[in-house]
Amino acid sequence: MPRFANVYWSPDYRTSIEKLTKQLVRSLGQLHELRKLIFHHIKYHHANGEFLAEFAHSSYDKDSNFRSFKELNEAKHVSRLRNISELTPEEFDLKYVFTKFVERTATELHSQLALASEIDGAVLDKLTEFIKHHEPQINVILSHFEELFQDYETSYEKIENLKLEYDTLLRLAEFKIDEIADGEKAGVDATKDEMPDVTGPSIEPIRPVEISLPPPSTDSANQSFDEIDIRKSDDFGFTFPLTIASGLHFENLEELADFLTALTRSIEVTKRKIPIPGRTNELFSSVQICDHFTKERPRGFNPTRSNLEKLGQNLMNLKIIVGTSFFAKKFTSDGMWFEWSDKVMRVVQGKPVSTETAPVSLPSQMTKIRLDDTQKFVNDMAASTSKTFNGMFKSMKTSLMRPKHGEDGIRIVEANYNEAYEELQRSKHLLDMEIYDKSQYFEHFEKLKIEVIFQSLTKLLEVIYKHSLQSTTSMHDFTLRFIEEYNKQENYNREFHNTVKNFSSGIYFPSFIAPDYLTRDNVSISQLNTNFQNIKLGFNLYKDIPLQLKVSDLVPPIASHPLNVRSIPIFLYEIVNHLNNLDTDIQSYWFAPIKHQEYWLVKYEIINMVQEFVPQDGLNVHDHNAVESAIILKVISVLKDKDASKIVNFLKNWLLEISDSIIPSTVYDSLINIYKRGNNSGADTTLEIDRVLRTIPRSNLSSVIHILEHISKVFDLNSVQSGTKEDLVEGIIRKLNLMEAIGTVPFVHLILRPSVVKNATGFKPPTVEYDAILSDLANIDVRSNLQSSLIESETKFLEKQEQKAKNLGLAKKHALPAIVTRTTAEKPDVEITPDTPRTPPRIVSAPKAKSPNPNLGADNFELRPFRTGTTPRPSPSSSPVHQKKKSMDVNLMPRSPSGNNLLVPKVEIKFEG
Repeated sequence: MPRFANVYWSPDYRTSIEKLTKQLVRSLGQLHELRKLIFHHIKYHHANGEFLAEFAHSSYDKDSNFRSFKELNEAKHVSRLRNISELTPEEFDLKYVFTKFVERTATELHSQLALASEIDGAVLDKLTEFIKHHEPQINVILSHFEELFQDYETSYEKIENLKLEYDTLLRLAEFKIDEIADGEKAGVDATKDEMPDVTGPSIEPIRPVEISLPPPSTDSANQSFDEIDIRKSDDFGFTFPLTIASGLHFENLEELADFLTALTRSIEVTKRKIPIPGRTNELFSSVQICDHFTKERPRGFNPTRSNLEKLGQNLMNLKIIVGTSFFAKKFTSDGMWFEWSDKVMRVVQGKPVSTETAPVSLPSQMTKIRLDDTQKFVNDMAASTSKTFNGMFKSMKTSLMRPKHGEDGIRIVEANYNEAYEELQRSKHLLDMEIYDKSQYFEHFEKLKIEVIFQSLTKLLEVIYKHSLQSTTSMHDFTLRFIEEYNKQENYNREFHNTVKNFSSGIYFPSFIAPDYLTRDNVSISQLNTNFQNIKLGFNLYKDIPLQLKVSDLVPPIASHPLNVRSIPIFLYEIVNHLNNLDTDIQSYWFAPIKHQEYWLVKYEIINMVQEFVPQDGLNVHDHNAVESAIILKVISVLKDKDASKIVNFLKNWLLEISDSIIPSTVYDSLINIYKRGNNSGADTTLEIDRVLRTIPRSNLSSVIHILEHISKVFDLNSVQSGTKEDLVEGIIRKLNLMEAIGTVPFVHLILRPSVVKNATGFKPPTVEYDAILSDLANIDVRSNLQSSLIESETKFLEKQEQKAKNLGLAKKHALPAIVTRTTAEKPDVEITPDTPRTPPRIVSAPKAKSPNPNLGADNFELRPFRTGTTPRPSPSSSPVHQKKKSMDVNLMPRSPSGNNLLVPKVEIKFEG
């Protein structure tokens, strides 16, 4: 019987959670409908048959949760209950028993109050208690699911943004800061030359003008300077007494100045990124104002949203705060930005606004006002304005042209990425564990629900039969049928199986796919699992098998290795060999379910180790293989220190989390179709398997053979010959693919999976075909054929590479003044004839392109470089070119990927092997 914890999974998580939620809502709806049915049945005894007939119809309407999916999806046109013969199924499910009971209820005509009372106590109360106990818990769990999924989705979006920001900073760092500085200086000088001289002779001097004033009044003549200053205290534009809000009342300018001083100091300001002429660079938000008056609440002020917005509007009306937007006329508690007005700053500094007002003279001195000072003021103001604008443009240009990137910025983004990646993994882990834990409770609830529905209906009929001495024989037979045929454990199991079949999304499929996958138009397989454990070094342990570091690429190289293992990822090769060399019996570990908590602890340790990895002295940071080899060997050493059970558990999860399965998804349909046709003999099937697997990359084929050889050794399958397929299916093979325990997945699912993009909403494996596939792959004849195919492919590949090298005329090597990392090719442990070419050694260099030699001869032949564009064109993030071109240090960053299009002269090349 399937377990909820195994079958409610989908790579996007959204689908599995939605389906699980729909199922639970449906189950609760069934319980509520059953409770409604029983309650109405009690009322039935107080009504007549006509009411009961109408009630029976309403209890099983067209939207009933008891209807099958086919009925719900069809055009819902149900006028009356169908005939019993039309509803009779081959199996007794909930829909059938429910509809049978509703139909029987429609024929009941007699009612008894005593019977209604007993039904209420024996059936309805227990059902209500069951619903009250489980429904709140289910609602809380579903809400928690939604919160965890939102955290996971937010973490996913955050890490995508950080990757984009990191790539942007890396591209910007290619430009030289010295060139920016030279351009900045030239731009500032040009700006200074283009600015007109405002202080020049274009301003016509203002001639003195004499204005006669009327004689002052006697009252004005008697006023002192102090009285004038007191009367002018409203030069700031305030009228006292002043009330801003309830609890904010000021009698004079001094009280207002104290209040504004405290307000400006308590509210933190944010610097404007781009200075705007005539505006201050210090901003604050409406949220900060509301928070201040909420925490520092004045006496008598109630900080409700309405009162806070009225207070803010009064501050705007009094010109205490000024909105940054031209249309900011109405204060709102969020989403607005302000700056302190000049009036407020002068009040805080003790300066009146009316600084341009003519000085007040005593009546005896106020005879004439000469405007001699006006000419000087205008000329000084013009000079000051010109100087201010020149400085402002220079400051803005310097600020805009100043590089915002560098090693510090990259390190900050890298640290943020590491933190976000850890948060993403933690969110995913919490979501996995929540689904595992709560799905077990849901499974228990679903079983109890089915039992409660069956038992409640049965108990109701028993009570009716007991108290209905006048019931007809048909009623008696109907009750016995419920007891003897419907209310059985086999019906419970059948209904439970059908429920899981209709609502489950699929088995565990832990591929990283965008949570909003269903809303996207295009999703490529290259976008899957491209997150790095170390983004600076471009290291990803879970990338696709052909992109993994192979045995032949290891730095330093392995002294000797057979030809059939040279394309195996070094991680898989070392881990499987370590398991083969253990004395411990690990059969039970392969049968055991996946332990997610144990895997997370080991994975967390490896993630921290990889993120903190620093290349040692002597390690060439340009050599991607050397750096990746160092990291891989550290990861392998960490795993080798663990118990065998933890190693096998980590290997299972690694096989599940890589971008594509060991047997690529491109051949999944071809393999499955071989067994679905069902008309091939054993020999034909073997040939078909060999034909299909020949098409996959060499690294994938060698990995498949390596893991199959390990399984054959662990379970002693090397002695199995053709013709014993049925014994394997009944024995070890069936047990490896069994999914009875919580957390188990079929072994074939570890090495063969369909496309994640096509199955993002969930995947249900064909268990019969999986058993047949594993039986054939474990057959020693099939494995021998695959070994032969692999060796043949490896030999042809080596011959082709050496032939290419000869055709390019690279037999004669030239020394280059660049950093060179050499990896000597190893001799394979297979017999190679003298005519068989050898793999040329790797020489990776980055010399500067030279002009072609016009005197082309036989010994100094050189290729002309192709014409390329001036703008760097980076490779896709998942391509091997991009991975190898990742720089280990910003200061040592190699040329942009567009340089790969140049065929430069005198370049030594090693072709991938």
